[in-house]
Amino acid sequence: MKTALFILIPHLSHYYPTFGLARCLQSRGFRVVYAGMESFRETVEREGFGFVEVCYTDEFVIRSFKTALGLFLRNCFSHAYRRQRYREFTACMHSVEQAKECIRPNLIFLDDTLGHCYPAVAGDVPVVQLSTKLSPRKQKGIPPLNSHRLPKGRITDEWLAEIEWFAHTQKRAWKRRMEKVIFTGWDDDTFQQRYAAKRGLDWKAITEPNMSFYDGIKGLPAVVLAPQAMEFSGHRPQADEHYIHFPIVRDESHLITPGYTHLMGELLERKRTQGVKLVYVSLGTLSHGNYQKAKRFLENTIKALSETPGLVAVVATGGIPLNISGIGLNVCLPPSVPQLDLLPHCDLIITHGGLGTVKECLQVGVPMLVYPLNEEVDQSGNGARVAAHGWGLRGRIGNSPARIAKQINYALVHLLEYREKCRQMQTKMSQAKSEQVVDDFLEELGFTEVGSAERSYIFSHLNT
Repeated sequence: MKTALFILIPHLSHYYPTFGLARCLQSRGFRVVYAGMESFRETVEREGFGFVEVCYTDEFVIRSFKTALGLFLRNCFSHAYRRQRYREFTACMHSVEQAKECIRPNLIFLDDTLGHCYPAVAGDVPVVQLSTKLSPRKQKGIPPLNSHRLPKGRITDEWLAEIEWFAHTQKRAWKRRMEKVIFTGWDDDTFQQRYAAKRGLDWKAITEPNMSFYDGIKGLPAVVLAPQAMEFSGHRPQADEHYIHFPIVRDESHLITPGYTHLMGELLERKRTQGVKLVYVSLGTLSHGNYQKAKRFLENTIKALSETPGLVAVVATGGIPLNISGIGLNVCLPPSVPQLDLLPHCDLIITHGGLGTVKECLQVGVPMLVYPLNEEVDQSGNGARVAAHGWGLRGRIGNSPARIAKQINYALVHLLEYREKCRQMQTKMSQAKSEQVVDDFLEELGFTEVGSAERSYIFSHLNT
C-alpha cells in the first residue's frame, strides 16, 4: 500500500482543510499519516488517519527593543545558549527525518510554511508544497496576501502591486538582517544553511524568496487547498500550481453537547416565531500576540450586537475572559461551538478572515463581515477578496462599537444581495472536479495508475 505523509504546522486551521484531500488519497489506495505535535493525535485519529509525533522549534517574534537587546546580550555572552538553540533546531529536523524513516512514505505533503524542513525529507520521494492559504507566490498585478488593497482592473494595479511586493520583500530581508545581528550570526537562517549543506543542498540556490510569508522551494509542485475562483479576477495560476478544493468535513460530535443542542433549539425557535436573524461571531484560533486585540474586539462587538434589534447572536469567546456589562438578552457567549453544524443556520458571520472559515461560509452560502485580526498573515487579503466578490463587508479590528453596529445593520439590509453572491460561489465550489485534479496531479508525479505504488519521480536538487 502506498503511503502519503502530511507534515503541517501545529495549528488546527492548517489541519482541517487537508482532511478532504487526505480522504481522496485514501480512496485511491493510500494510507494517510500526519506528522505533528502529540496534542493533535486525537484530532487526526478521530478522522481515521495515522499519526506520528515530531517536534517543532520556537519562532522568535521580536516585538520590542527590550526583547531584541536581551537576546543580543544573551547571544554575546552565552556560548551555551547559542549551542542550545542549534541543538533544538537539529532536534526538530532529526524528528522529521525519523518520521520519514518510520513511515517510509511514497508521497510527502509539506506545509509551505515549513519549507525549512525540506532538507530533512529531500530524497527520492516526491515532496509537494501544500498551502492551506491562497497562493502565496508573487504574481503580476496581484498584491501580497496581507494587503488590504483591491485591484481595480487598471494599469496602475501592476505598479501598485510591484510597490507592495517590493516593500514586503524588503521588510522580510530587513527582518533577516536584524536577526543576524541580534543572534550574533547564530540565527535560524545560518542554522538552515549549515544543515542543508550537510545534506548536499545549496539552501540559497533552492529557495524562492518572492513569497508572501515564508521562502518556498524551487522546483517543487504546489497544491493550494482552495477553489481558484476565490482569487482576484486577474489571477492566473502558475504552471506547477494545482488548486484542489474538497468540502470541509470534520467530526464535531464531541462539541455537540446537550447544552449546545438546547441553545440551538431556543435560537431556531426565535428565528421561526420572531423572524430574527442569527449572527455568529468567531475569531478562530488565537495566538498569544493577538489576545488583547481579540478581547477588545469581542467586547466592542458584543456591545454593538446588544444594541442592534432584530437579531440573536452566538459569540464564541474562545475562553477569553471578557470585561463587559449590560450584555443584551439577544447575545449568548459559549466558549466554543461546532462551527460546521452552526453555520447552515446563520444569516451572517463576523469573522477574523481565516481562509478556513471563509471557505466554510461559502460552502453553505453565509455572508461575512471580516475584521482581520492579524494583518501580518493572509486575513487582510482574504477580507479584500470577500469584498471584491461581493460576499460581504470588511472592517478594521479596532472599529468602535458604533462603527461595528453600523456595518452589521448595513450587512443585514443588503443580506439578500450578499447571500446571492455567496450562493453563486457555493455552486462553483460544489461543481469543482477536484477528484479529477487529484488523479491528474498524481499522474504528473509518476503514480501511473490509481492503486499502484509505481512512481518515476526524480528530484533535481539532490547532488547524487
